[in-house]
Amino acid sequence: MDERIRDVFATVLGVPREIVIPEATPATIAGWDSLAHLSLVSEFERVFGVSLTMDEVLAIQCVGDFESHAGDVAPPVPEPGADGSGVDRMLPSDRDALFAFASRVATEITLVHSPEHWKWQYPANPNVEPGNPPVYLFRHEGHIAGHLGTIPVQLEAGGRTLSASWSAGLVSAPEVRSRGAGVRLIERWTRDCDVSLVLGTTPDAEGLFTELGWLRPAGGHVRSFMRLLDADAVVRKHAKNPLARKALRFVANAALSLIMRAPSVRGGDLAVSVFDRFDSRFDTFWEKVRAGYPIIVRRDRRYLQWKFASQPGVEYIRLVAERTSPAGDAERVIAGYAVLRVMKRKPYVAYLVDLLAGTDDDEAWLALIGASLDVLMARGVQQVWCVVLSPVVEAHLRKMGFILRDSPMTFFVHPNRPDLDPAFFAEGSNWFVTKGDADQDRP
Repeated sequence: MDERIRDVFATVLGVPREIVIPEATPATIAGWDSLAHLSLVSEFERVFGVSLTMDEVLAIQCVGDFESHAGDVAPPVPEPGADGSGVDRMLPSDRDALFAFASRVATEITLVHSPEHWKWQYPANPNVEPGNPPVYLFRHEGHIAGHLGTIPVQLEAGGRTLSASWSAGLVSAPEVRSRGAGVRLIERWTRDCDVSLVLGTTPDAEGLFTELGWLRPAGGHVRSFMRLLDADAVVRKHAKNPLARKALRFVANAALSLIMRAPSVRGGDLAVSVFDRFDSRFDTFWEKVRAGYPIIVRRDRRYLQWKFASQPGVEYIRLVAERTSPAGDAERVIAGYAVLRVMKRKPYVAYLVDLLAGTDDDEAWLALIGASLDVLMARGVQQVWCVVLSPVVEAHLRKMGFILRDSPMTFFVHPNRPDLDPAFFAEGSNWFVTKGDADQDRP
């Protein structure tokens, strides 16, 4: 849907942009009466440069009817600043030029991993409007000189569902950095969603978001937890002799197993197994656990399948915890899931990319984390990391022998609506964020 139509309704009626959808009618949008209808038509004609007949005006019954009259009108070229520059959303014709710009700034940041990954990140995202990728471009002298990609999500916050998006690559060319390109890209982005989110930044971008006064929950960093599974990497730093290294490794691993002994996760009616697809039961699971987390990205089946089962160039291990159905039927009930990724580098490292269970389901949490460690140990992994912000997850990681380490993962938030309380979003304990959010788990 053309964003200018939402602008028309917001300007004339003062209604939230998210309720302006093609199916909306005067019965569902407050203030859209016969007098306001004429004002909407007048503003629509001004913005789109068209003139409607009286029959066309009377035939408009919903927002989609406005859209039908705007179908052949090209979006306006952004008004240039004093330096001839401007910001607008990406057009389909910009794709090749954007890929060329991505190559130009590749030494600073990866904007395009591959054409296949770009298609997955934008057109395939279930929260992206077809044909309208949420990518903002800064143009200078007719060329792309700045980029801000975003990943739209639904954010459950304080009992409300809000439109939100994660930043995915903020960068500007050297020749426009003194012209406020980054600030103008960010300002344009914040007009299109209720809450803007940033996870992981370059040093320059971190300074910019800090200077702009964005909220920094938990001090501005998502926490990093680590557990050693094999002390070999540590021993190698301190023992050069092969025999001494072998002996030290044996002793170190024995001590490690004692020091980091995890509580038992056996027994009960809970079973953890590897699976391939997120089926319809994950929608039921999401509805059951969502209320326990004050602020969390919606993790329903559609989102999870896109994020962790269809991303090109990334191999995940997916684990599900299940119990027997209370109804006594054959279908088992989902109690939680975990998504793992093994990195091919030394020391052999793996990540608990994403994991979720009910806030009061200790058995499910411990079983999922314990099963994850077993799977990764069987693959020869030496270190397991979990980048997360959630009191619930952090408490269970500590029970399973994880230790807190310094975290480089920045986290910024900006509520874009006046009715959203900044204090609520600034409180770190309200958030559930994992490495699987945003674009931090890249190929």
